[in-house]
Amino acid sequence: MCCAGTYRSLETLIILVPMPRFAIHARFMSRRISAVVPGVMLLLAGVTASACAPSDRPDILARVRADGVLRVGYAQEAPYAFSTDDGDVTGLAPELLRRVAAAAGIAEVRFILVEFDRLLPGLEAQLFDVVGAGLFITPERAQRARFTSAIASAEPALLVRADDPALAIGPSAFRSAVMQQRGARLGVVAGAVEGADAQRLGYADSAVVAFPDVSSAVAALESGEITAFALSEPSVRWLESLRVGRVRALRDPDAEVTERTGRPAFATRHADSSLHAALDQALAAVCATGACDSLRQRFGFTTPTP
Repeated sequence: MCCAGTYRSLETLIILVPMPRFAIHARFMSRRISAVVPGVMLLLAGVTASACAPSDRPDILARVRADGVLRVGYAQEAPYAFSTDDGDVTGLAPELLRRVAAAAGIAEVRFILVEFDRLLPGLEAQLFDVVGAGLFITPERAQRARFTSAIASAEPALLVRADDPALAIGPSAFRSAVMQQRGARLGVVAGAVEGADAQRLGYADSAVVAFPDVSSAVAALESGEITAFALSEPSVRWLESLRVGRVRALRDPDAEVTERTGRPAFATRHADSSLHAALDQALAAVCATGACDSLRQRFGFTTPTP
């Protein structure tokens, strides 16, 4: 028999995994539902296990070192973290985390793919031990997870179609112009900071469409279903390099208004202080060798700002 708090924990999970405020385009709704249902079952299992676990559970760092495996949640967003055609997981976060884990005395890193807005709920449900993806440090997220030192910096940007006539007015005025067009819409990834930016800038909910992942948003952009796709500059530049002549990367003209430089970092649960400390110390040691700068250069990132 499971503990009495299980059902209350399951109710909490529903709060922790909300649907985004912005509508998800109907074209991708069935895809999202099919992807979410298995994920919810895994999360439910994690919450049930968490609810039934004794309060004095073994130290997580000792457990991870004994098992020799660090479970890492990631979402597909190149060049932060992504899987290649042959199934390898790479990107700045995975490549750096492998080195950090080794320096912390952990033999293996095992990656678990989820949608971006399932990263924190999956961490809280103990589906994995750490988030290693393009998850930026924000005050709201810091209430739910403990972040390591930042691993890079990233400015906001836009991806647009290369043949969009609005580009003739100049990139600096593009976003304002397209949002004034009747029916123009901005795409964001559900759970990403760009959706919150759009709210702060006063965009109507009807003008913003949330997608479960980057590929869905790019497909909508190329088909004309959205006018622009808001993402960080490293990701937008990466997408532009893969679609030469089809899309164009623009530095976000609203960056001065939002005053936001993204600072991605690894994230652990607040209760797992020993694992957090070990990873943060190992990250500093790895960066002292120059490995962080090398990986940032390889994947198109800059050194993290203070």
